[in-house]
Amino acid sequence: MVLYVLLAPYDHEQSDLLHRVHQEKKLEKQHIYMEVLECFKRRELLQWTEFLVKYEEVLREGMPDCSATEVFVSDTELGKHQWEDLRKRVIEHTPIRVVAQYYTRRITMQRLIRANLTLHAQESEEFLTQLVIKKTIYARIDRPAGVVNFREVKDPNEVLNEWSRNLSNL
Repeated sequence: MVLYVLLAPYDHEQSDLLHRVHQEKKLEKQHIYMEVLECFKRRELLQWTEFLVKYEEVLREGMPDCSATEVFVSDTELGKHQWEDLRKRVIEHTPIRVVAQYYTRRITMQRLIRANLTLHAQESEEFLTQLVIKKTIYARIDRPAGVVNFREVKDPNEVLNEWSRNLSNL
């Protein structure tokens, strides 16, 4: 169940299900899977290479009392595809979603690439554009300047209305 939740593309439903699965009492016996869920619950940078070092063996072979070995069978086409999907989910989680959350203004592409050393510039841009297309994050890329802007430019009337609402709430 944990692995299939992680393989699902990120959206509000996946996030909600991830938090519900994390509260499952039966999962407390499976400490490794609880740790994997924690990695995705936290809003911290998670490197694919570090993730592999920690969890690859368990995710590929499974634990003695569960059937996780059916998910990432490396000699089947489906297993390879699911492993690639897991890699994409780790990369989508971090650095892109986490960085987009903390950088409210802008960040250079080079800094974004350094946040995840396993990606090249083109691959980073691909992941970023896919998240923008899915409306998971808001971003604008200025290729000549090499800058990504995570802040949506608001209409002046909208800014004043928001300020007025905040003032009346105060």
